[in-house]
Amino acid sequence: MRDRCENSAAVPLSVQGSPARTATPLRRTLGTGLLALYIAFGLTGENQVNGTIGFGVLYVVIFLAVLVSPNLFGLFQVDASPALHVIHVTLAVVSLAVGYMARGRATSYAA
Repeated sequence: MRDRCENSAAVPLSVQGSPARTATPLRRTLGTGLLALYIAFGLTGENQVNGTIGFGVLYVVIFLAVLVSPNLFGLFQVDASPALHVIHVTLAVVSLAVGYMARGRATSYAA
């Protein structure tokens, strides 16, 4: 019988495990990307401003959750890296800043 560690060392970490668990982070990334596109191009006026602020709040929650549990309570196989924390904080701060700066400038288009 071969040693399990010997086999797993040859397989990249992102490929190990069940396909459902390894595809989940990609689905979440695509989901939040689609949400950002909808906020940018599907909403107008005050709804767009509120959506941008909401997107920032979502990323604050994601950042705090991953900060408390780097593998998101066992949902991910690999712990979140410091680079991922920087990405989450950057998305949160930029979204909140843009949303609050645009709050007084939002214009509604007549339908």
